[in-house]
Amino acid sequence: MNTTIEHMQLYDTIQQHHYHDNNATNTYFGYAATTWHYIIRHSAITKGDYAAYEDMEDVANTIMAFICVCVSGLGAGLIMGLLSLDVSKLEIKLIVGTEVEKDAASKLLPIIKQHHLLLVTLLFLSSMASESLPIFLSDLMPGYVAVLVAVFLELIFGEILPTALFTGPNQLYIAVYMVNVVKFVMKMLYPIAYPISILLDYWFGDEEKEATCLSRNEMHVLISMQRQDMTHTSNNDEQSHIQNLHNSEVKQ
Repeated sequence: MNTTIEHMQLYDTIQQHHYHDNNATNTYFGYAATTWHYIIRHSAITKGDYAAYEDMEDVANTIMAFICVCVSGLGAGLIMGLLSLDVSKLEIKLIVGTEVEKDAASKLLPIIKQHHLLLVTLLFLSSMASESLPIFLSDLMPGYVAVLVAVFLELIFGEILPTALFTGPNQLYIAVYMVNVVKFVMKMLYPIAYPISILLDYWFGDEEKEATCLSRNEMHVLISMQRQDMTHTSNNDEQSHIQNLHNSEVKQ
């Protein structure tokens, strides 16, 4: 019944504008413009219970929504930034890197080697924040609008931008800067994340141990690639040092 009344009102409105609007020089465009104007004015998106910010509850929900976006982005960025680090490269930097690289590797390796525990912790952190975001937004706007806004915020600020930042050229240094935050989160979520990580270790094994083992042929290829890259940037002593390390590894 209500739908029929709304359709009749729309028809009357269109007819009135169609016959009395002197600015509509074309019947088709006048009809389309009038229809679009009616849809915008009576659209459900422009109606509904939006926050008026007349009390502190609306402000609190806005702050919590902002925190959810930040935490979700932090979790997603750390997942890509930390789990994409190569343990072998960090171990090499720990031996032959600069002082800054040695310090970074020494701080990151204890965390990176706990692959499944780190994975579960960061996924739980990111998921908890992203799933909570629509709850706070729904108190500020209609539910369907809250879902659309949440998807947009999560996609741009919770996934794309954090991933680009944490996997960029400063990936190692950003990861080191966030070590204390990661340790704190791991301690907070340890009762939940640790049992799951134990099951993952049992089902899938220790991925990092398998990933760091290179065959002799792979070592030969790696040395050859390094020689090509260092042809114009290193001297003979450095290349000899790399070759000696390789030979000692092969003998073992």
